[in-house]
Amino acid sequence: MRPPLAVCFTLLLTGLIATETPPAVPAPPATLHPALFLVGDSITKTGTPPGDTGPWGMGYEIIPFFDPAKIHVYNEGAGGRSSRSYREEGLWARILERIQPGDFVSIMFGHNDTANSANYPDRATITGNSEETVQVGVGDQRQTIHSYGWYLRQDVAEAKAKGATVIVCSPVPRNQWNEGKIKRGFDGYAAWAADAAKAGGALFIDLNTLAADRYDALGQEKAEAHFNDVQHTKKSGARINAESVIAGVRQLKDCPLRDYLLPVTTVWRLDQTAQVGGLATTVLGEPKVVTDAGGPAAHFNGSTDGIFVPANPLAGWTQFTVEILFSPEEGGLEAQRFMHIQDPVWRVMIETRLDGKGGWWLDTFLGNKSKGQPLIDPKHIHPTGRWYWAAVSYDGRHMVDYINGEKELEADTEFGPMTAGQISLGVRQNKVYWFKGGIREVRFHSVALAPAALQRVP
Repeated sequence: MRPPLAVCFTLLLTGLIATETPPAVPAPPATLHPALFLVGDSITKTGTPPGDTGPWGMGYEIIPFFDPAKIHVYNEGAGGRSSRSYREEGLWARILERIQPGDFVSIMFGHNDTANSANYPDRATITGNSEETVQVGVGDQRQTIHSYGWYLRQDVAEAKAKGATVIVCSPVPRNQWNEGKIKRGFDGYAAWAADAAKAGGALFIDLNTLAADRYDALGQEKAEAHFNDVQHTKKSGARINAESVIAGVRQLKDCPLRDYLLPVTTVWRLDQTAQVGGLATTVLGEPKVVTDAGGPAAHFNGSTDGIFVPANPLAGWTQFTVEILFSPEEGGLEAQRFMHIQDPVWRVMIETRLDGKGGWWLDTFLGNKSKGQPLIDPKHIHPTGRWYWAAVSYDGRHMVDYINGEKELEADTEFGPMTAGQISLGVRQNKVYWFKGGIREVRFHSVALAPAALQRVP
């Protein structure tokens, strides 16, 4: 017996409905711990991978600095959000649900809290760090709006209550300039972020200053090339911002997040003089690039040649190793400073001392204007006219220098961390103690290397 037509239709309709029901959305993967949550706006997360065109968020560039075997980094930035709307839309609540004791939270807002969001009332916050409030709307739509600093303090308190270490960052600069210098302070938001962090008991990174120092060192024309628009960076600018964050993390005292960073090595090869490490240089005299069996190297004449590089790879590092491949020549001054790293407070110097008989010994220095630690001993004599790897390392307490991986001298000393600065090669930065010889390569490491890991000339 066939079923009634109505029953057939019902069964057919039921089948269609069942067939067209979309598959269940898979649950997001479980959060792995310990975790670092990067919370912010489009400055933290924007762009289409791999980010070769258009804007790109610095959160993507922060992730590779951390050891994935030790910590899991989650880029939770959301474009167009302010310190207020990130919370009101429930994004912050989702972060809180995932936090476990021992996790870390980095927070940077400000770009959408400011007056440029006047056409987006859901983003607006009261300027400052006060307890002031404003009531908007009527009836069920009535809302209380707080200050920028208040929202940050709430985030800090709630994340700390879950057992997280919280780091507040001041907002990175916009692509705005005044007489060749990038605009700093972010209209007061950098200071308000610092105040909120202090009031809430969070760690603080002055990212506005760290990034501004980097852009100013590049100069306006070159720095603007790293921006996609007035607010967002391209991938190269996101990298600069990320490197500034990491420099800030390394400067934080007693912050366990530093233990999860991968060692960093920056290599500069002196195969040209107009650029070193991808940075435009200031050239004194006429240092020449000379090529021999070991490859190209910059040659300095010992009286007028020098190269200044507007960068300091050591900025923010609490420990480091600097290696330099060089060849001192006979003649010239008795003391020749062939590498000088300087910031407003600290300096690292590496030089040779010539004995006038075809020999030289190493002279290294870590310190500042009021105190410092030299390592120098003429007993460690070496012949001129050969290539050597010189190195100086610092582990946060102890300084050691080496030639071709062999330890020469050591001492305990207090040093740094350094901030943004510049490096001179072939001469001291006040243009004395000129170097005669060649420099082929410089390496900067974010750890104090063991002797076995140092470079050697066979």
